[in-house]
Amino acid sequence: MTEKQYLVWSNEHSAWWGEDRCGYYTALSSAGRYTRDEALKICVGARGGREFNDNPSEVPVLLADAEIFWPDETEQMRSDKWRRRRREDEYEERIRSGDF
Repeated sequence: MTEKQYLVWSNEHSAWWGEDRCGYYTALSSAGRYTRDEALKICVGARGGREFNDNPSEVPVLLADAEIFWPDETEQMRSDKWRRRRREDEYEERIRSGDF
């Protein structure tokens, strides 16, 4: 079984972490791919770790989920607008086609 890939979203930079922990990218296709353990280490250690009741500065995201939630053809949004609506028909089509 192939190990699942993760991305790291930076709330601080409103972008994905790059490959090998270098740079930040708004395009999902340019984001670095990490193992679950690598992504969690990055997020736990970022900016001293998460404080009680604070939003985390970095968040691990499963690649398969990000591909559904934030495909590259999506207009870029700032992190304060991160929670956007996804059209049901697009999502259902991807489920039917097994494209994720």
